[in-house]
Order: sequence, then structure tokens, then C-alpha cells
Amino acid sequence: MNIGERVKHLREQKGMTQEELAIKLGYKSKSSVAHIENGRDIPRSMVVSLADILGTTPAYLMGWEDKEIAPIKCDRSDVIKRINDLPDEQFEKFATKVEGYLDGLEDQ
Repeated sequence: MNIGERVKHLREQKGMTQEELAIKLGYKSKSSVAHIENGRDIPRSMVVSLADILGTTPAYLMGWEDKEIAPIKCDRSDVIKRINDLPDEQFEKFATKVEGYLDGLEDQ
């Protein structure tokens, strides 16, 4: 899998559109993300930004390691505080994703 395929895979896994990813990267249109996903070379700084947004490591995006999830950078109490601070609409979206994730873990 090349960097573009890895970006697309993680973006889709997060339920994010090309347009949403483009906005997070500071672009005005999804065409920049489409170019990345189609294999255009990108600067190293972009790899770091993509990794942060997609919750992975630059090494995974570059194909240097197979582990696609970045290590957790906060402890349980930080996570709980952030969850508690979410507005209701965002909490509902979060809770739905967590339920789906937990259901998937139970199936393993």
C-alpha cells in the first residue's frame, strides 16, 4: 500500500470526506486530497500533519511500519474530561462511534 492508499484508507475509516480532510489541512477544496490519494508526492511536513489528523504515525503513512494507530498521548482522566466537555451533538456522534467500535471488539 502506498501513502495515498494509506491516507484514503484511514480517512474512510474515520468516516471523513476528502473535503473535510482538505479543510483540516488548510486547503479550500478536496482536489488537493484527491491528488494525495492518487499518489502525488507530498512534503514531509504534510506527512506529519496527515498523521496527526488521521490518528496515525508518519512512519505508518510512509510504509515504514504496519501499525496504523498512533500511541495514545493522554491518560484516561484527560479523555473523560474531553468527553464531558463535548457539546451534546458532538457527544452523540462520539458515542455512536464508540458503540460501534466496542461492538467490533466483542466480535473478536
